[in-house]
Amino acid sequence: MQVEPPLFFARQQELGLLDTILDTAIRGQGRVYFVTGEPGSGKTALLAAFSRRAMQANPELVVAWGQCSAFTGQGDPYFPFLNILRMLAGEVEIPVSAGIITPLHARRLWASLPETVEALLEQGQDLFNRFLSSKDLLSLARLHPGIQPHLYKRLQAGVKQDAGQPAQARPQQAALFEQFTRVLCRLAQHHPLVLVVDDLQW
Repeated sequence: MQVEPPLFFARQQELGLLDTILDTAIRGQGRVYFVTGEPGSGKTALLAAFSRRAMQANPELVVAWGQCSAFTGQGDPYFPFLNILRMLAGEVEIPVSAGIITPLHARRLWASLPETVEALLEQGQDLFNRFLSSKDLLSLARLHPGIQPHLYKRLQAGVKQDAGQPAQARPQQAALFEQFTRVLCRLAQHHPLVLVVDDLQW
């Protein structure tokens, strides 16, 4: 069952500021911004409302969320990045059913899957089976009408190559983050990209 997102009536000044920041980013001047406040002050709700209206106003915009957690964040430094990459890789069914993202948001992410697959193959080969499941990605790519046969074959070959890589040859954290960054930069060449990392304190 799909859960409707909550209505959001307040914080018009903050929403306007975020809109201005987004306009600057869309013109090619990307930035990192922090939304700060006391626990329960509505930071997540503000960002969710901003994401919804930003995607309605910008047909090309793609938004991906990463969620930090008090329970796993300190033990897994990759956790929010796993969330972001899995969302960009089309794993949207659970977030939609839970009301975390809207159907529009899910369709936008699903439509961008071919670009994500290509970016992973070209810039993020070592992210397979570390930041996202290659098996799940293959299943989603098989269903996507925009994935051309040659791209699907490249994905299959790339996954097999990773599976045969010896453990001692696998990259360290810095190399994984470098590849993650290159994947995001490649995706941002196709469409404007907003990344939200929620509960960053964890």
